[in-house]
This record gives sequence, structure tokens and C-alpha cells, in this order.
Amino acid sequence: MDGHASQDLPAALQALAGQITRFDQSLISEKALQTVKLGVADTVGVILAGVAEPCSQILFTSTGISGNAGNCVILGTGHKASALDATLINGIASHALDFDDFSDVFGGHQSVPIVPALLALAQAHEGRLSGQDFVSAYVLGLEVEHRFAEALHPIHYDKGWHPTSTLGIFGTVAATAWALKLDRHQTAMALAIASSLASGIKANFGTM
Repeated sequence: MDGHASQDLPAALQALAGQITRFDQSLISEKALQTVKLGVADTVGVILAGVAEPCSQILFTSTGISGNAGNCVILGTGHKASALDATLINGIASHALDFDDFSDVFGGHQSVPIVPALLALAQAHEGRLSGQDFVSAYVLGLEVEHRFAEALHPIHYDKGWHPTSTLGIFGTVAATAWALKLDRHQTAMALAIASSLASGIKANFGTM
């Protein structure tokens, strides 16, 4: 690793990346496990309900997916796709009906940014991500989302931003970076890239 490259990253970003890489699975409480069960089950349910919606179906045409184009399942269909395409379609389907779980602290829908990505990651790296690792990554993702939200919500929402995507991307990156066992520098770089990908405005609510 290039030590100079690590020093170029902001101290706050390095500190966050360090917290993510040092996440201790043994500290997950029974209450947190119940949150995981509800969140994952809810997300799978809303994906199954939303995959037939036009906003989900249009993606099959735009991505050219048919049959088995990868090893990651698009829930509620007979199709498989690459990890990125499966995450995209399952992610869109999970939020299509707006029934996905919601957090007042977060100011948005907390699970849909994270669960589709972890499902695809688990299938793309078969045997590398245990059930316990999936649960731990999900908990870590929620924790990061909510820590960002505690600093920004509700002003962030009131200014017109959509936390599900603008803040959810950081939870997703934290969860997947930990699941892939990225080191602190790699995790910090992923978070920095996520800053450029963060997007979402309330003005688009209710539209395609």
C-alpha cells in the first residue's frame, strides 16, 4: 500500500474507514438481530411485489437481460444477472411501491440501499460470505447510515435531498467493503468514490 496515498485522504474519512474495518461482530445485540430479520424479510417481500412494476420491467430491456446472464438472482423472476445488474434491478424493485422499511432517524428507507447489494455480493462470491457475515454487514451498513443521518437529518431532507440514496450509498459501501474485507485505505477510497455517486432529490418523488 502507498503510505503517501493514505495520507492524502482526509482524516475524518480515514477515521470512518478505520471504524468500519474494525467492526466487531460480537457486539451485535439480540435487538439488532431482530432488526436484521425484519429488514431483510421486508426488503425481499417488497422486491417480489415491485419487480412487476414498469420501473423495474424497463430495466430488463435497457440492460438486455434475459435468461441467465450471470449468477445473481433477480428475485421473483427466472432471470439471473451480473452482480451489478442484479443489484440495480432488485434495488429498483425494492423501492418501486414505497412500502420498504422506513427510519425516522435516517429520514428515509434504510434497508433498500443495502440488502440488494449484499444479496448480489453473496451470490457473486459464493462461499465467501457466510450468513453471519451477511447479518453483520447489514448491521454495519445501518449503523453508518444512521450516523450520517444524525449529523445531517432533518436539515438534509428539508433542503430537498433524498436520504435513501444520498446517505444510503454510504451504508451500502460500508457493508460491502467490510464483507469484502477491504483494508482501511481501500475502504476510505470506496467511501470517497461513494461521495461522487451520492444523489437523489425529493423533487423526483412520484415520477419514473
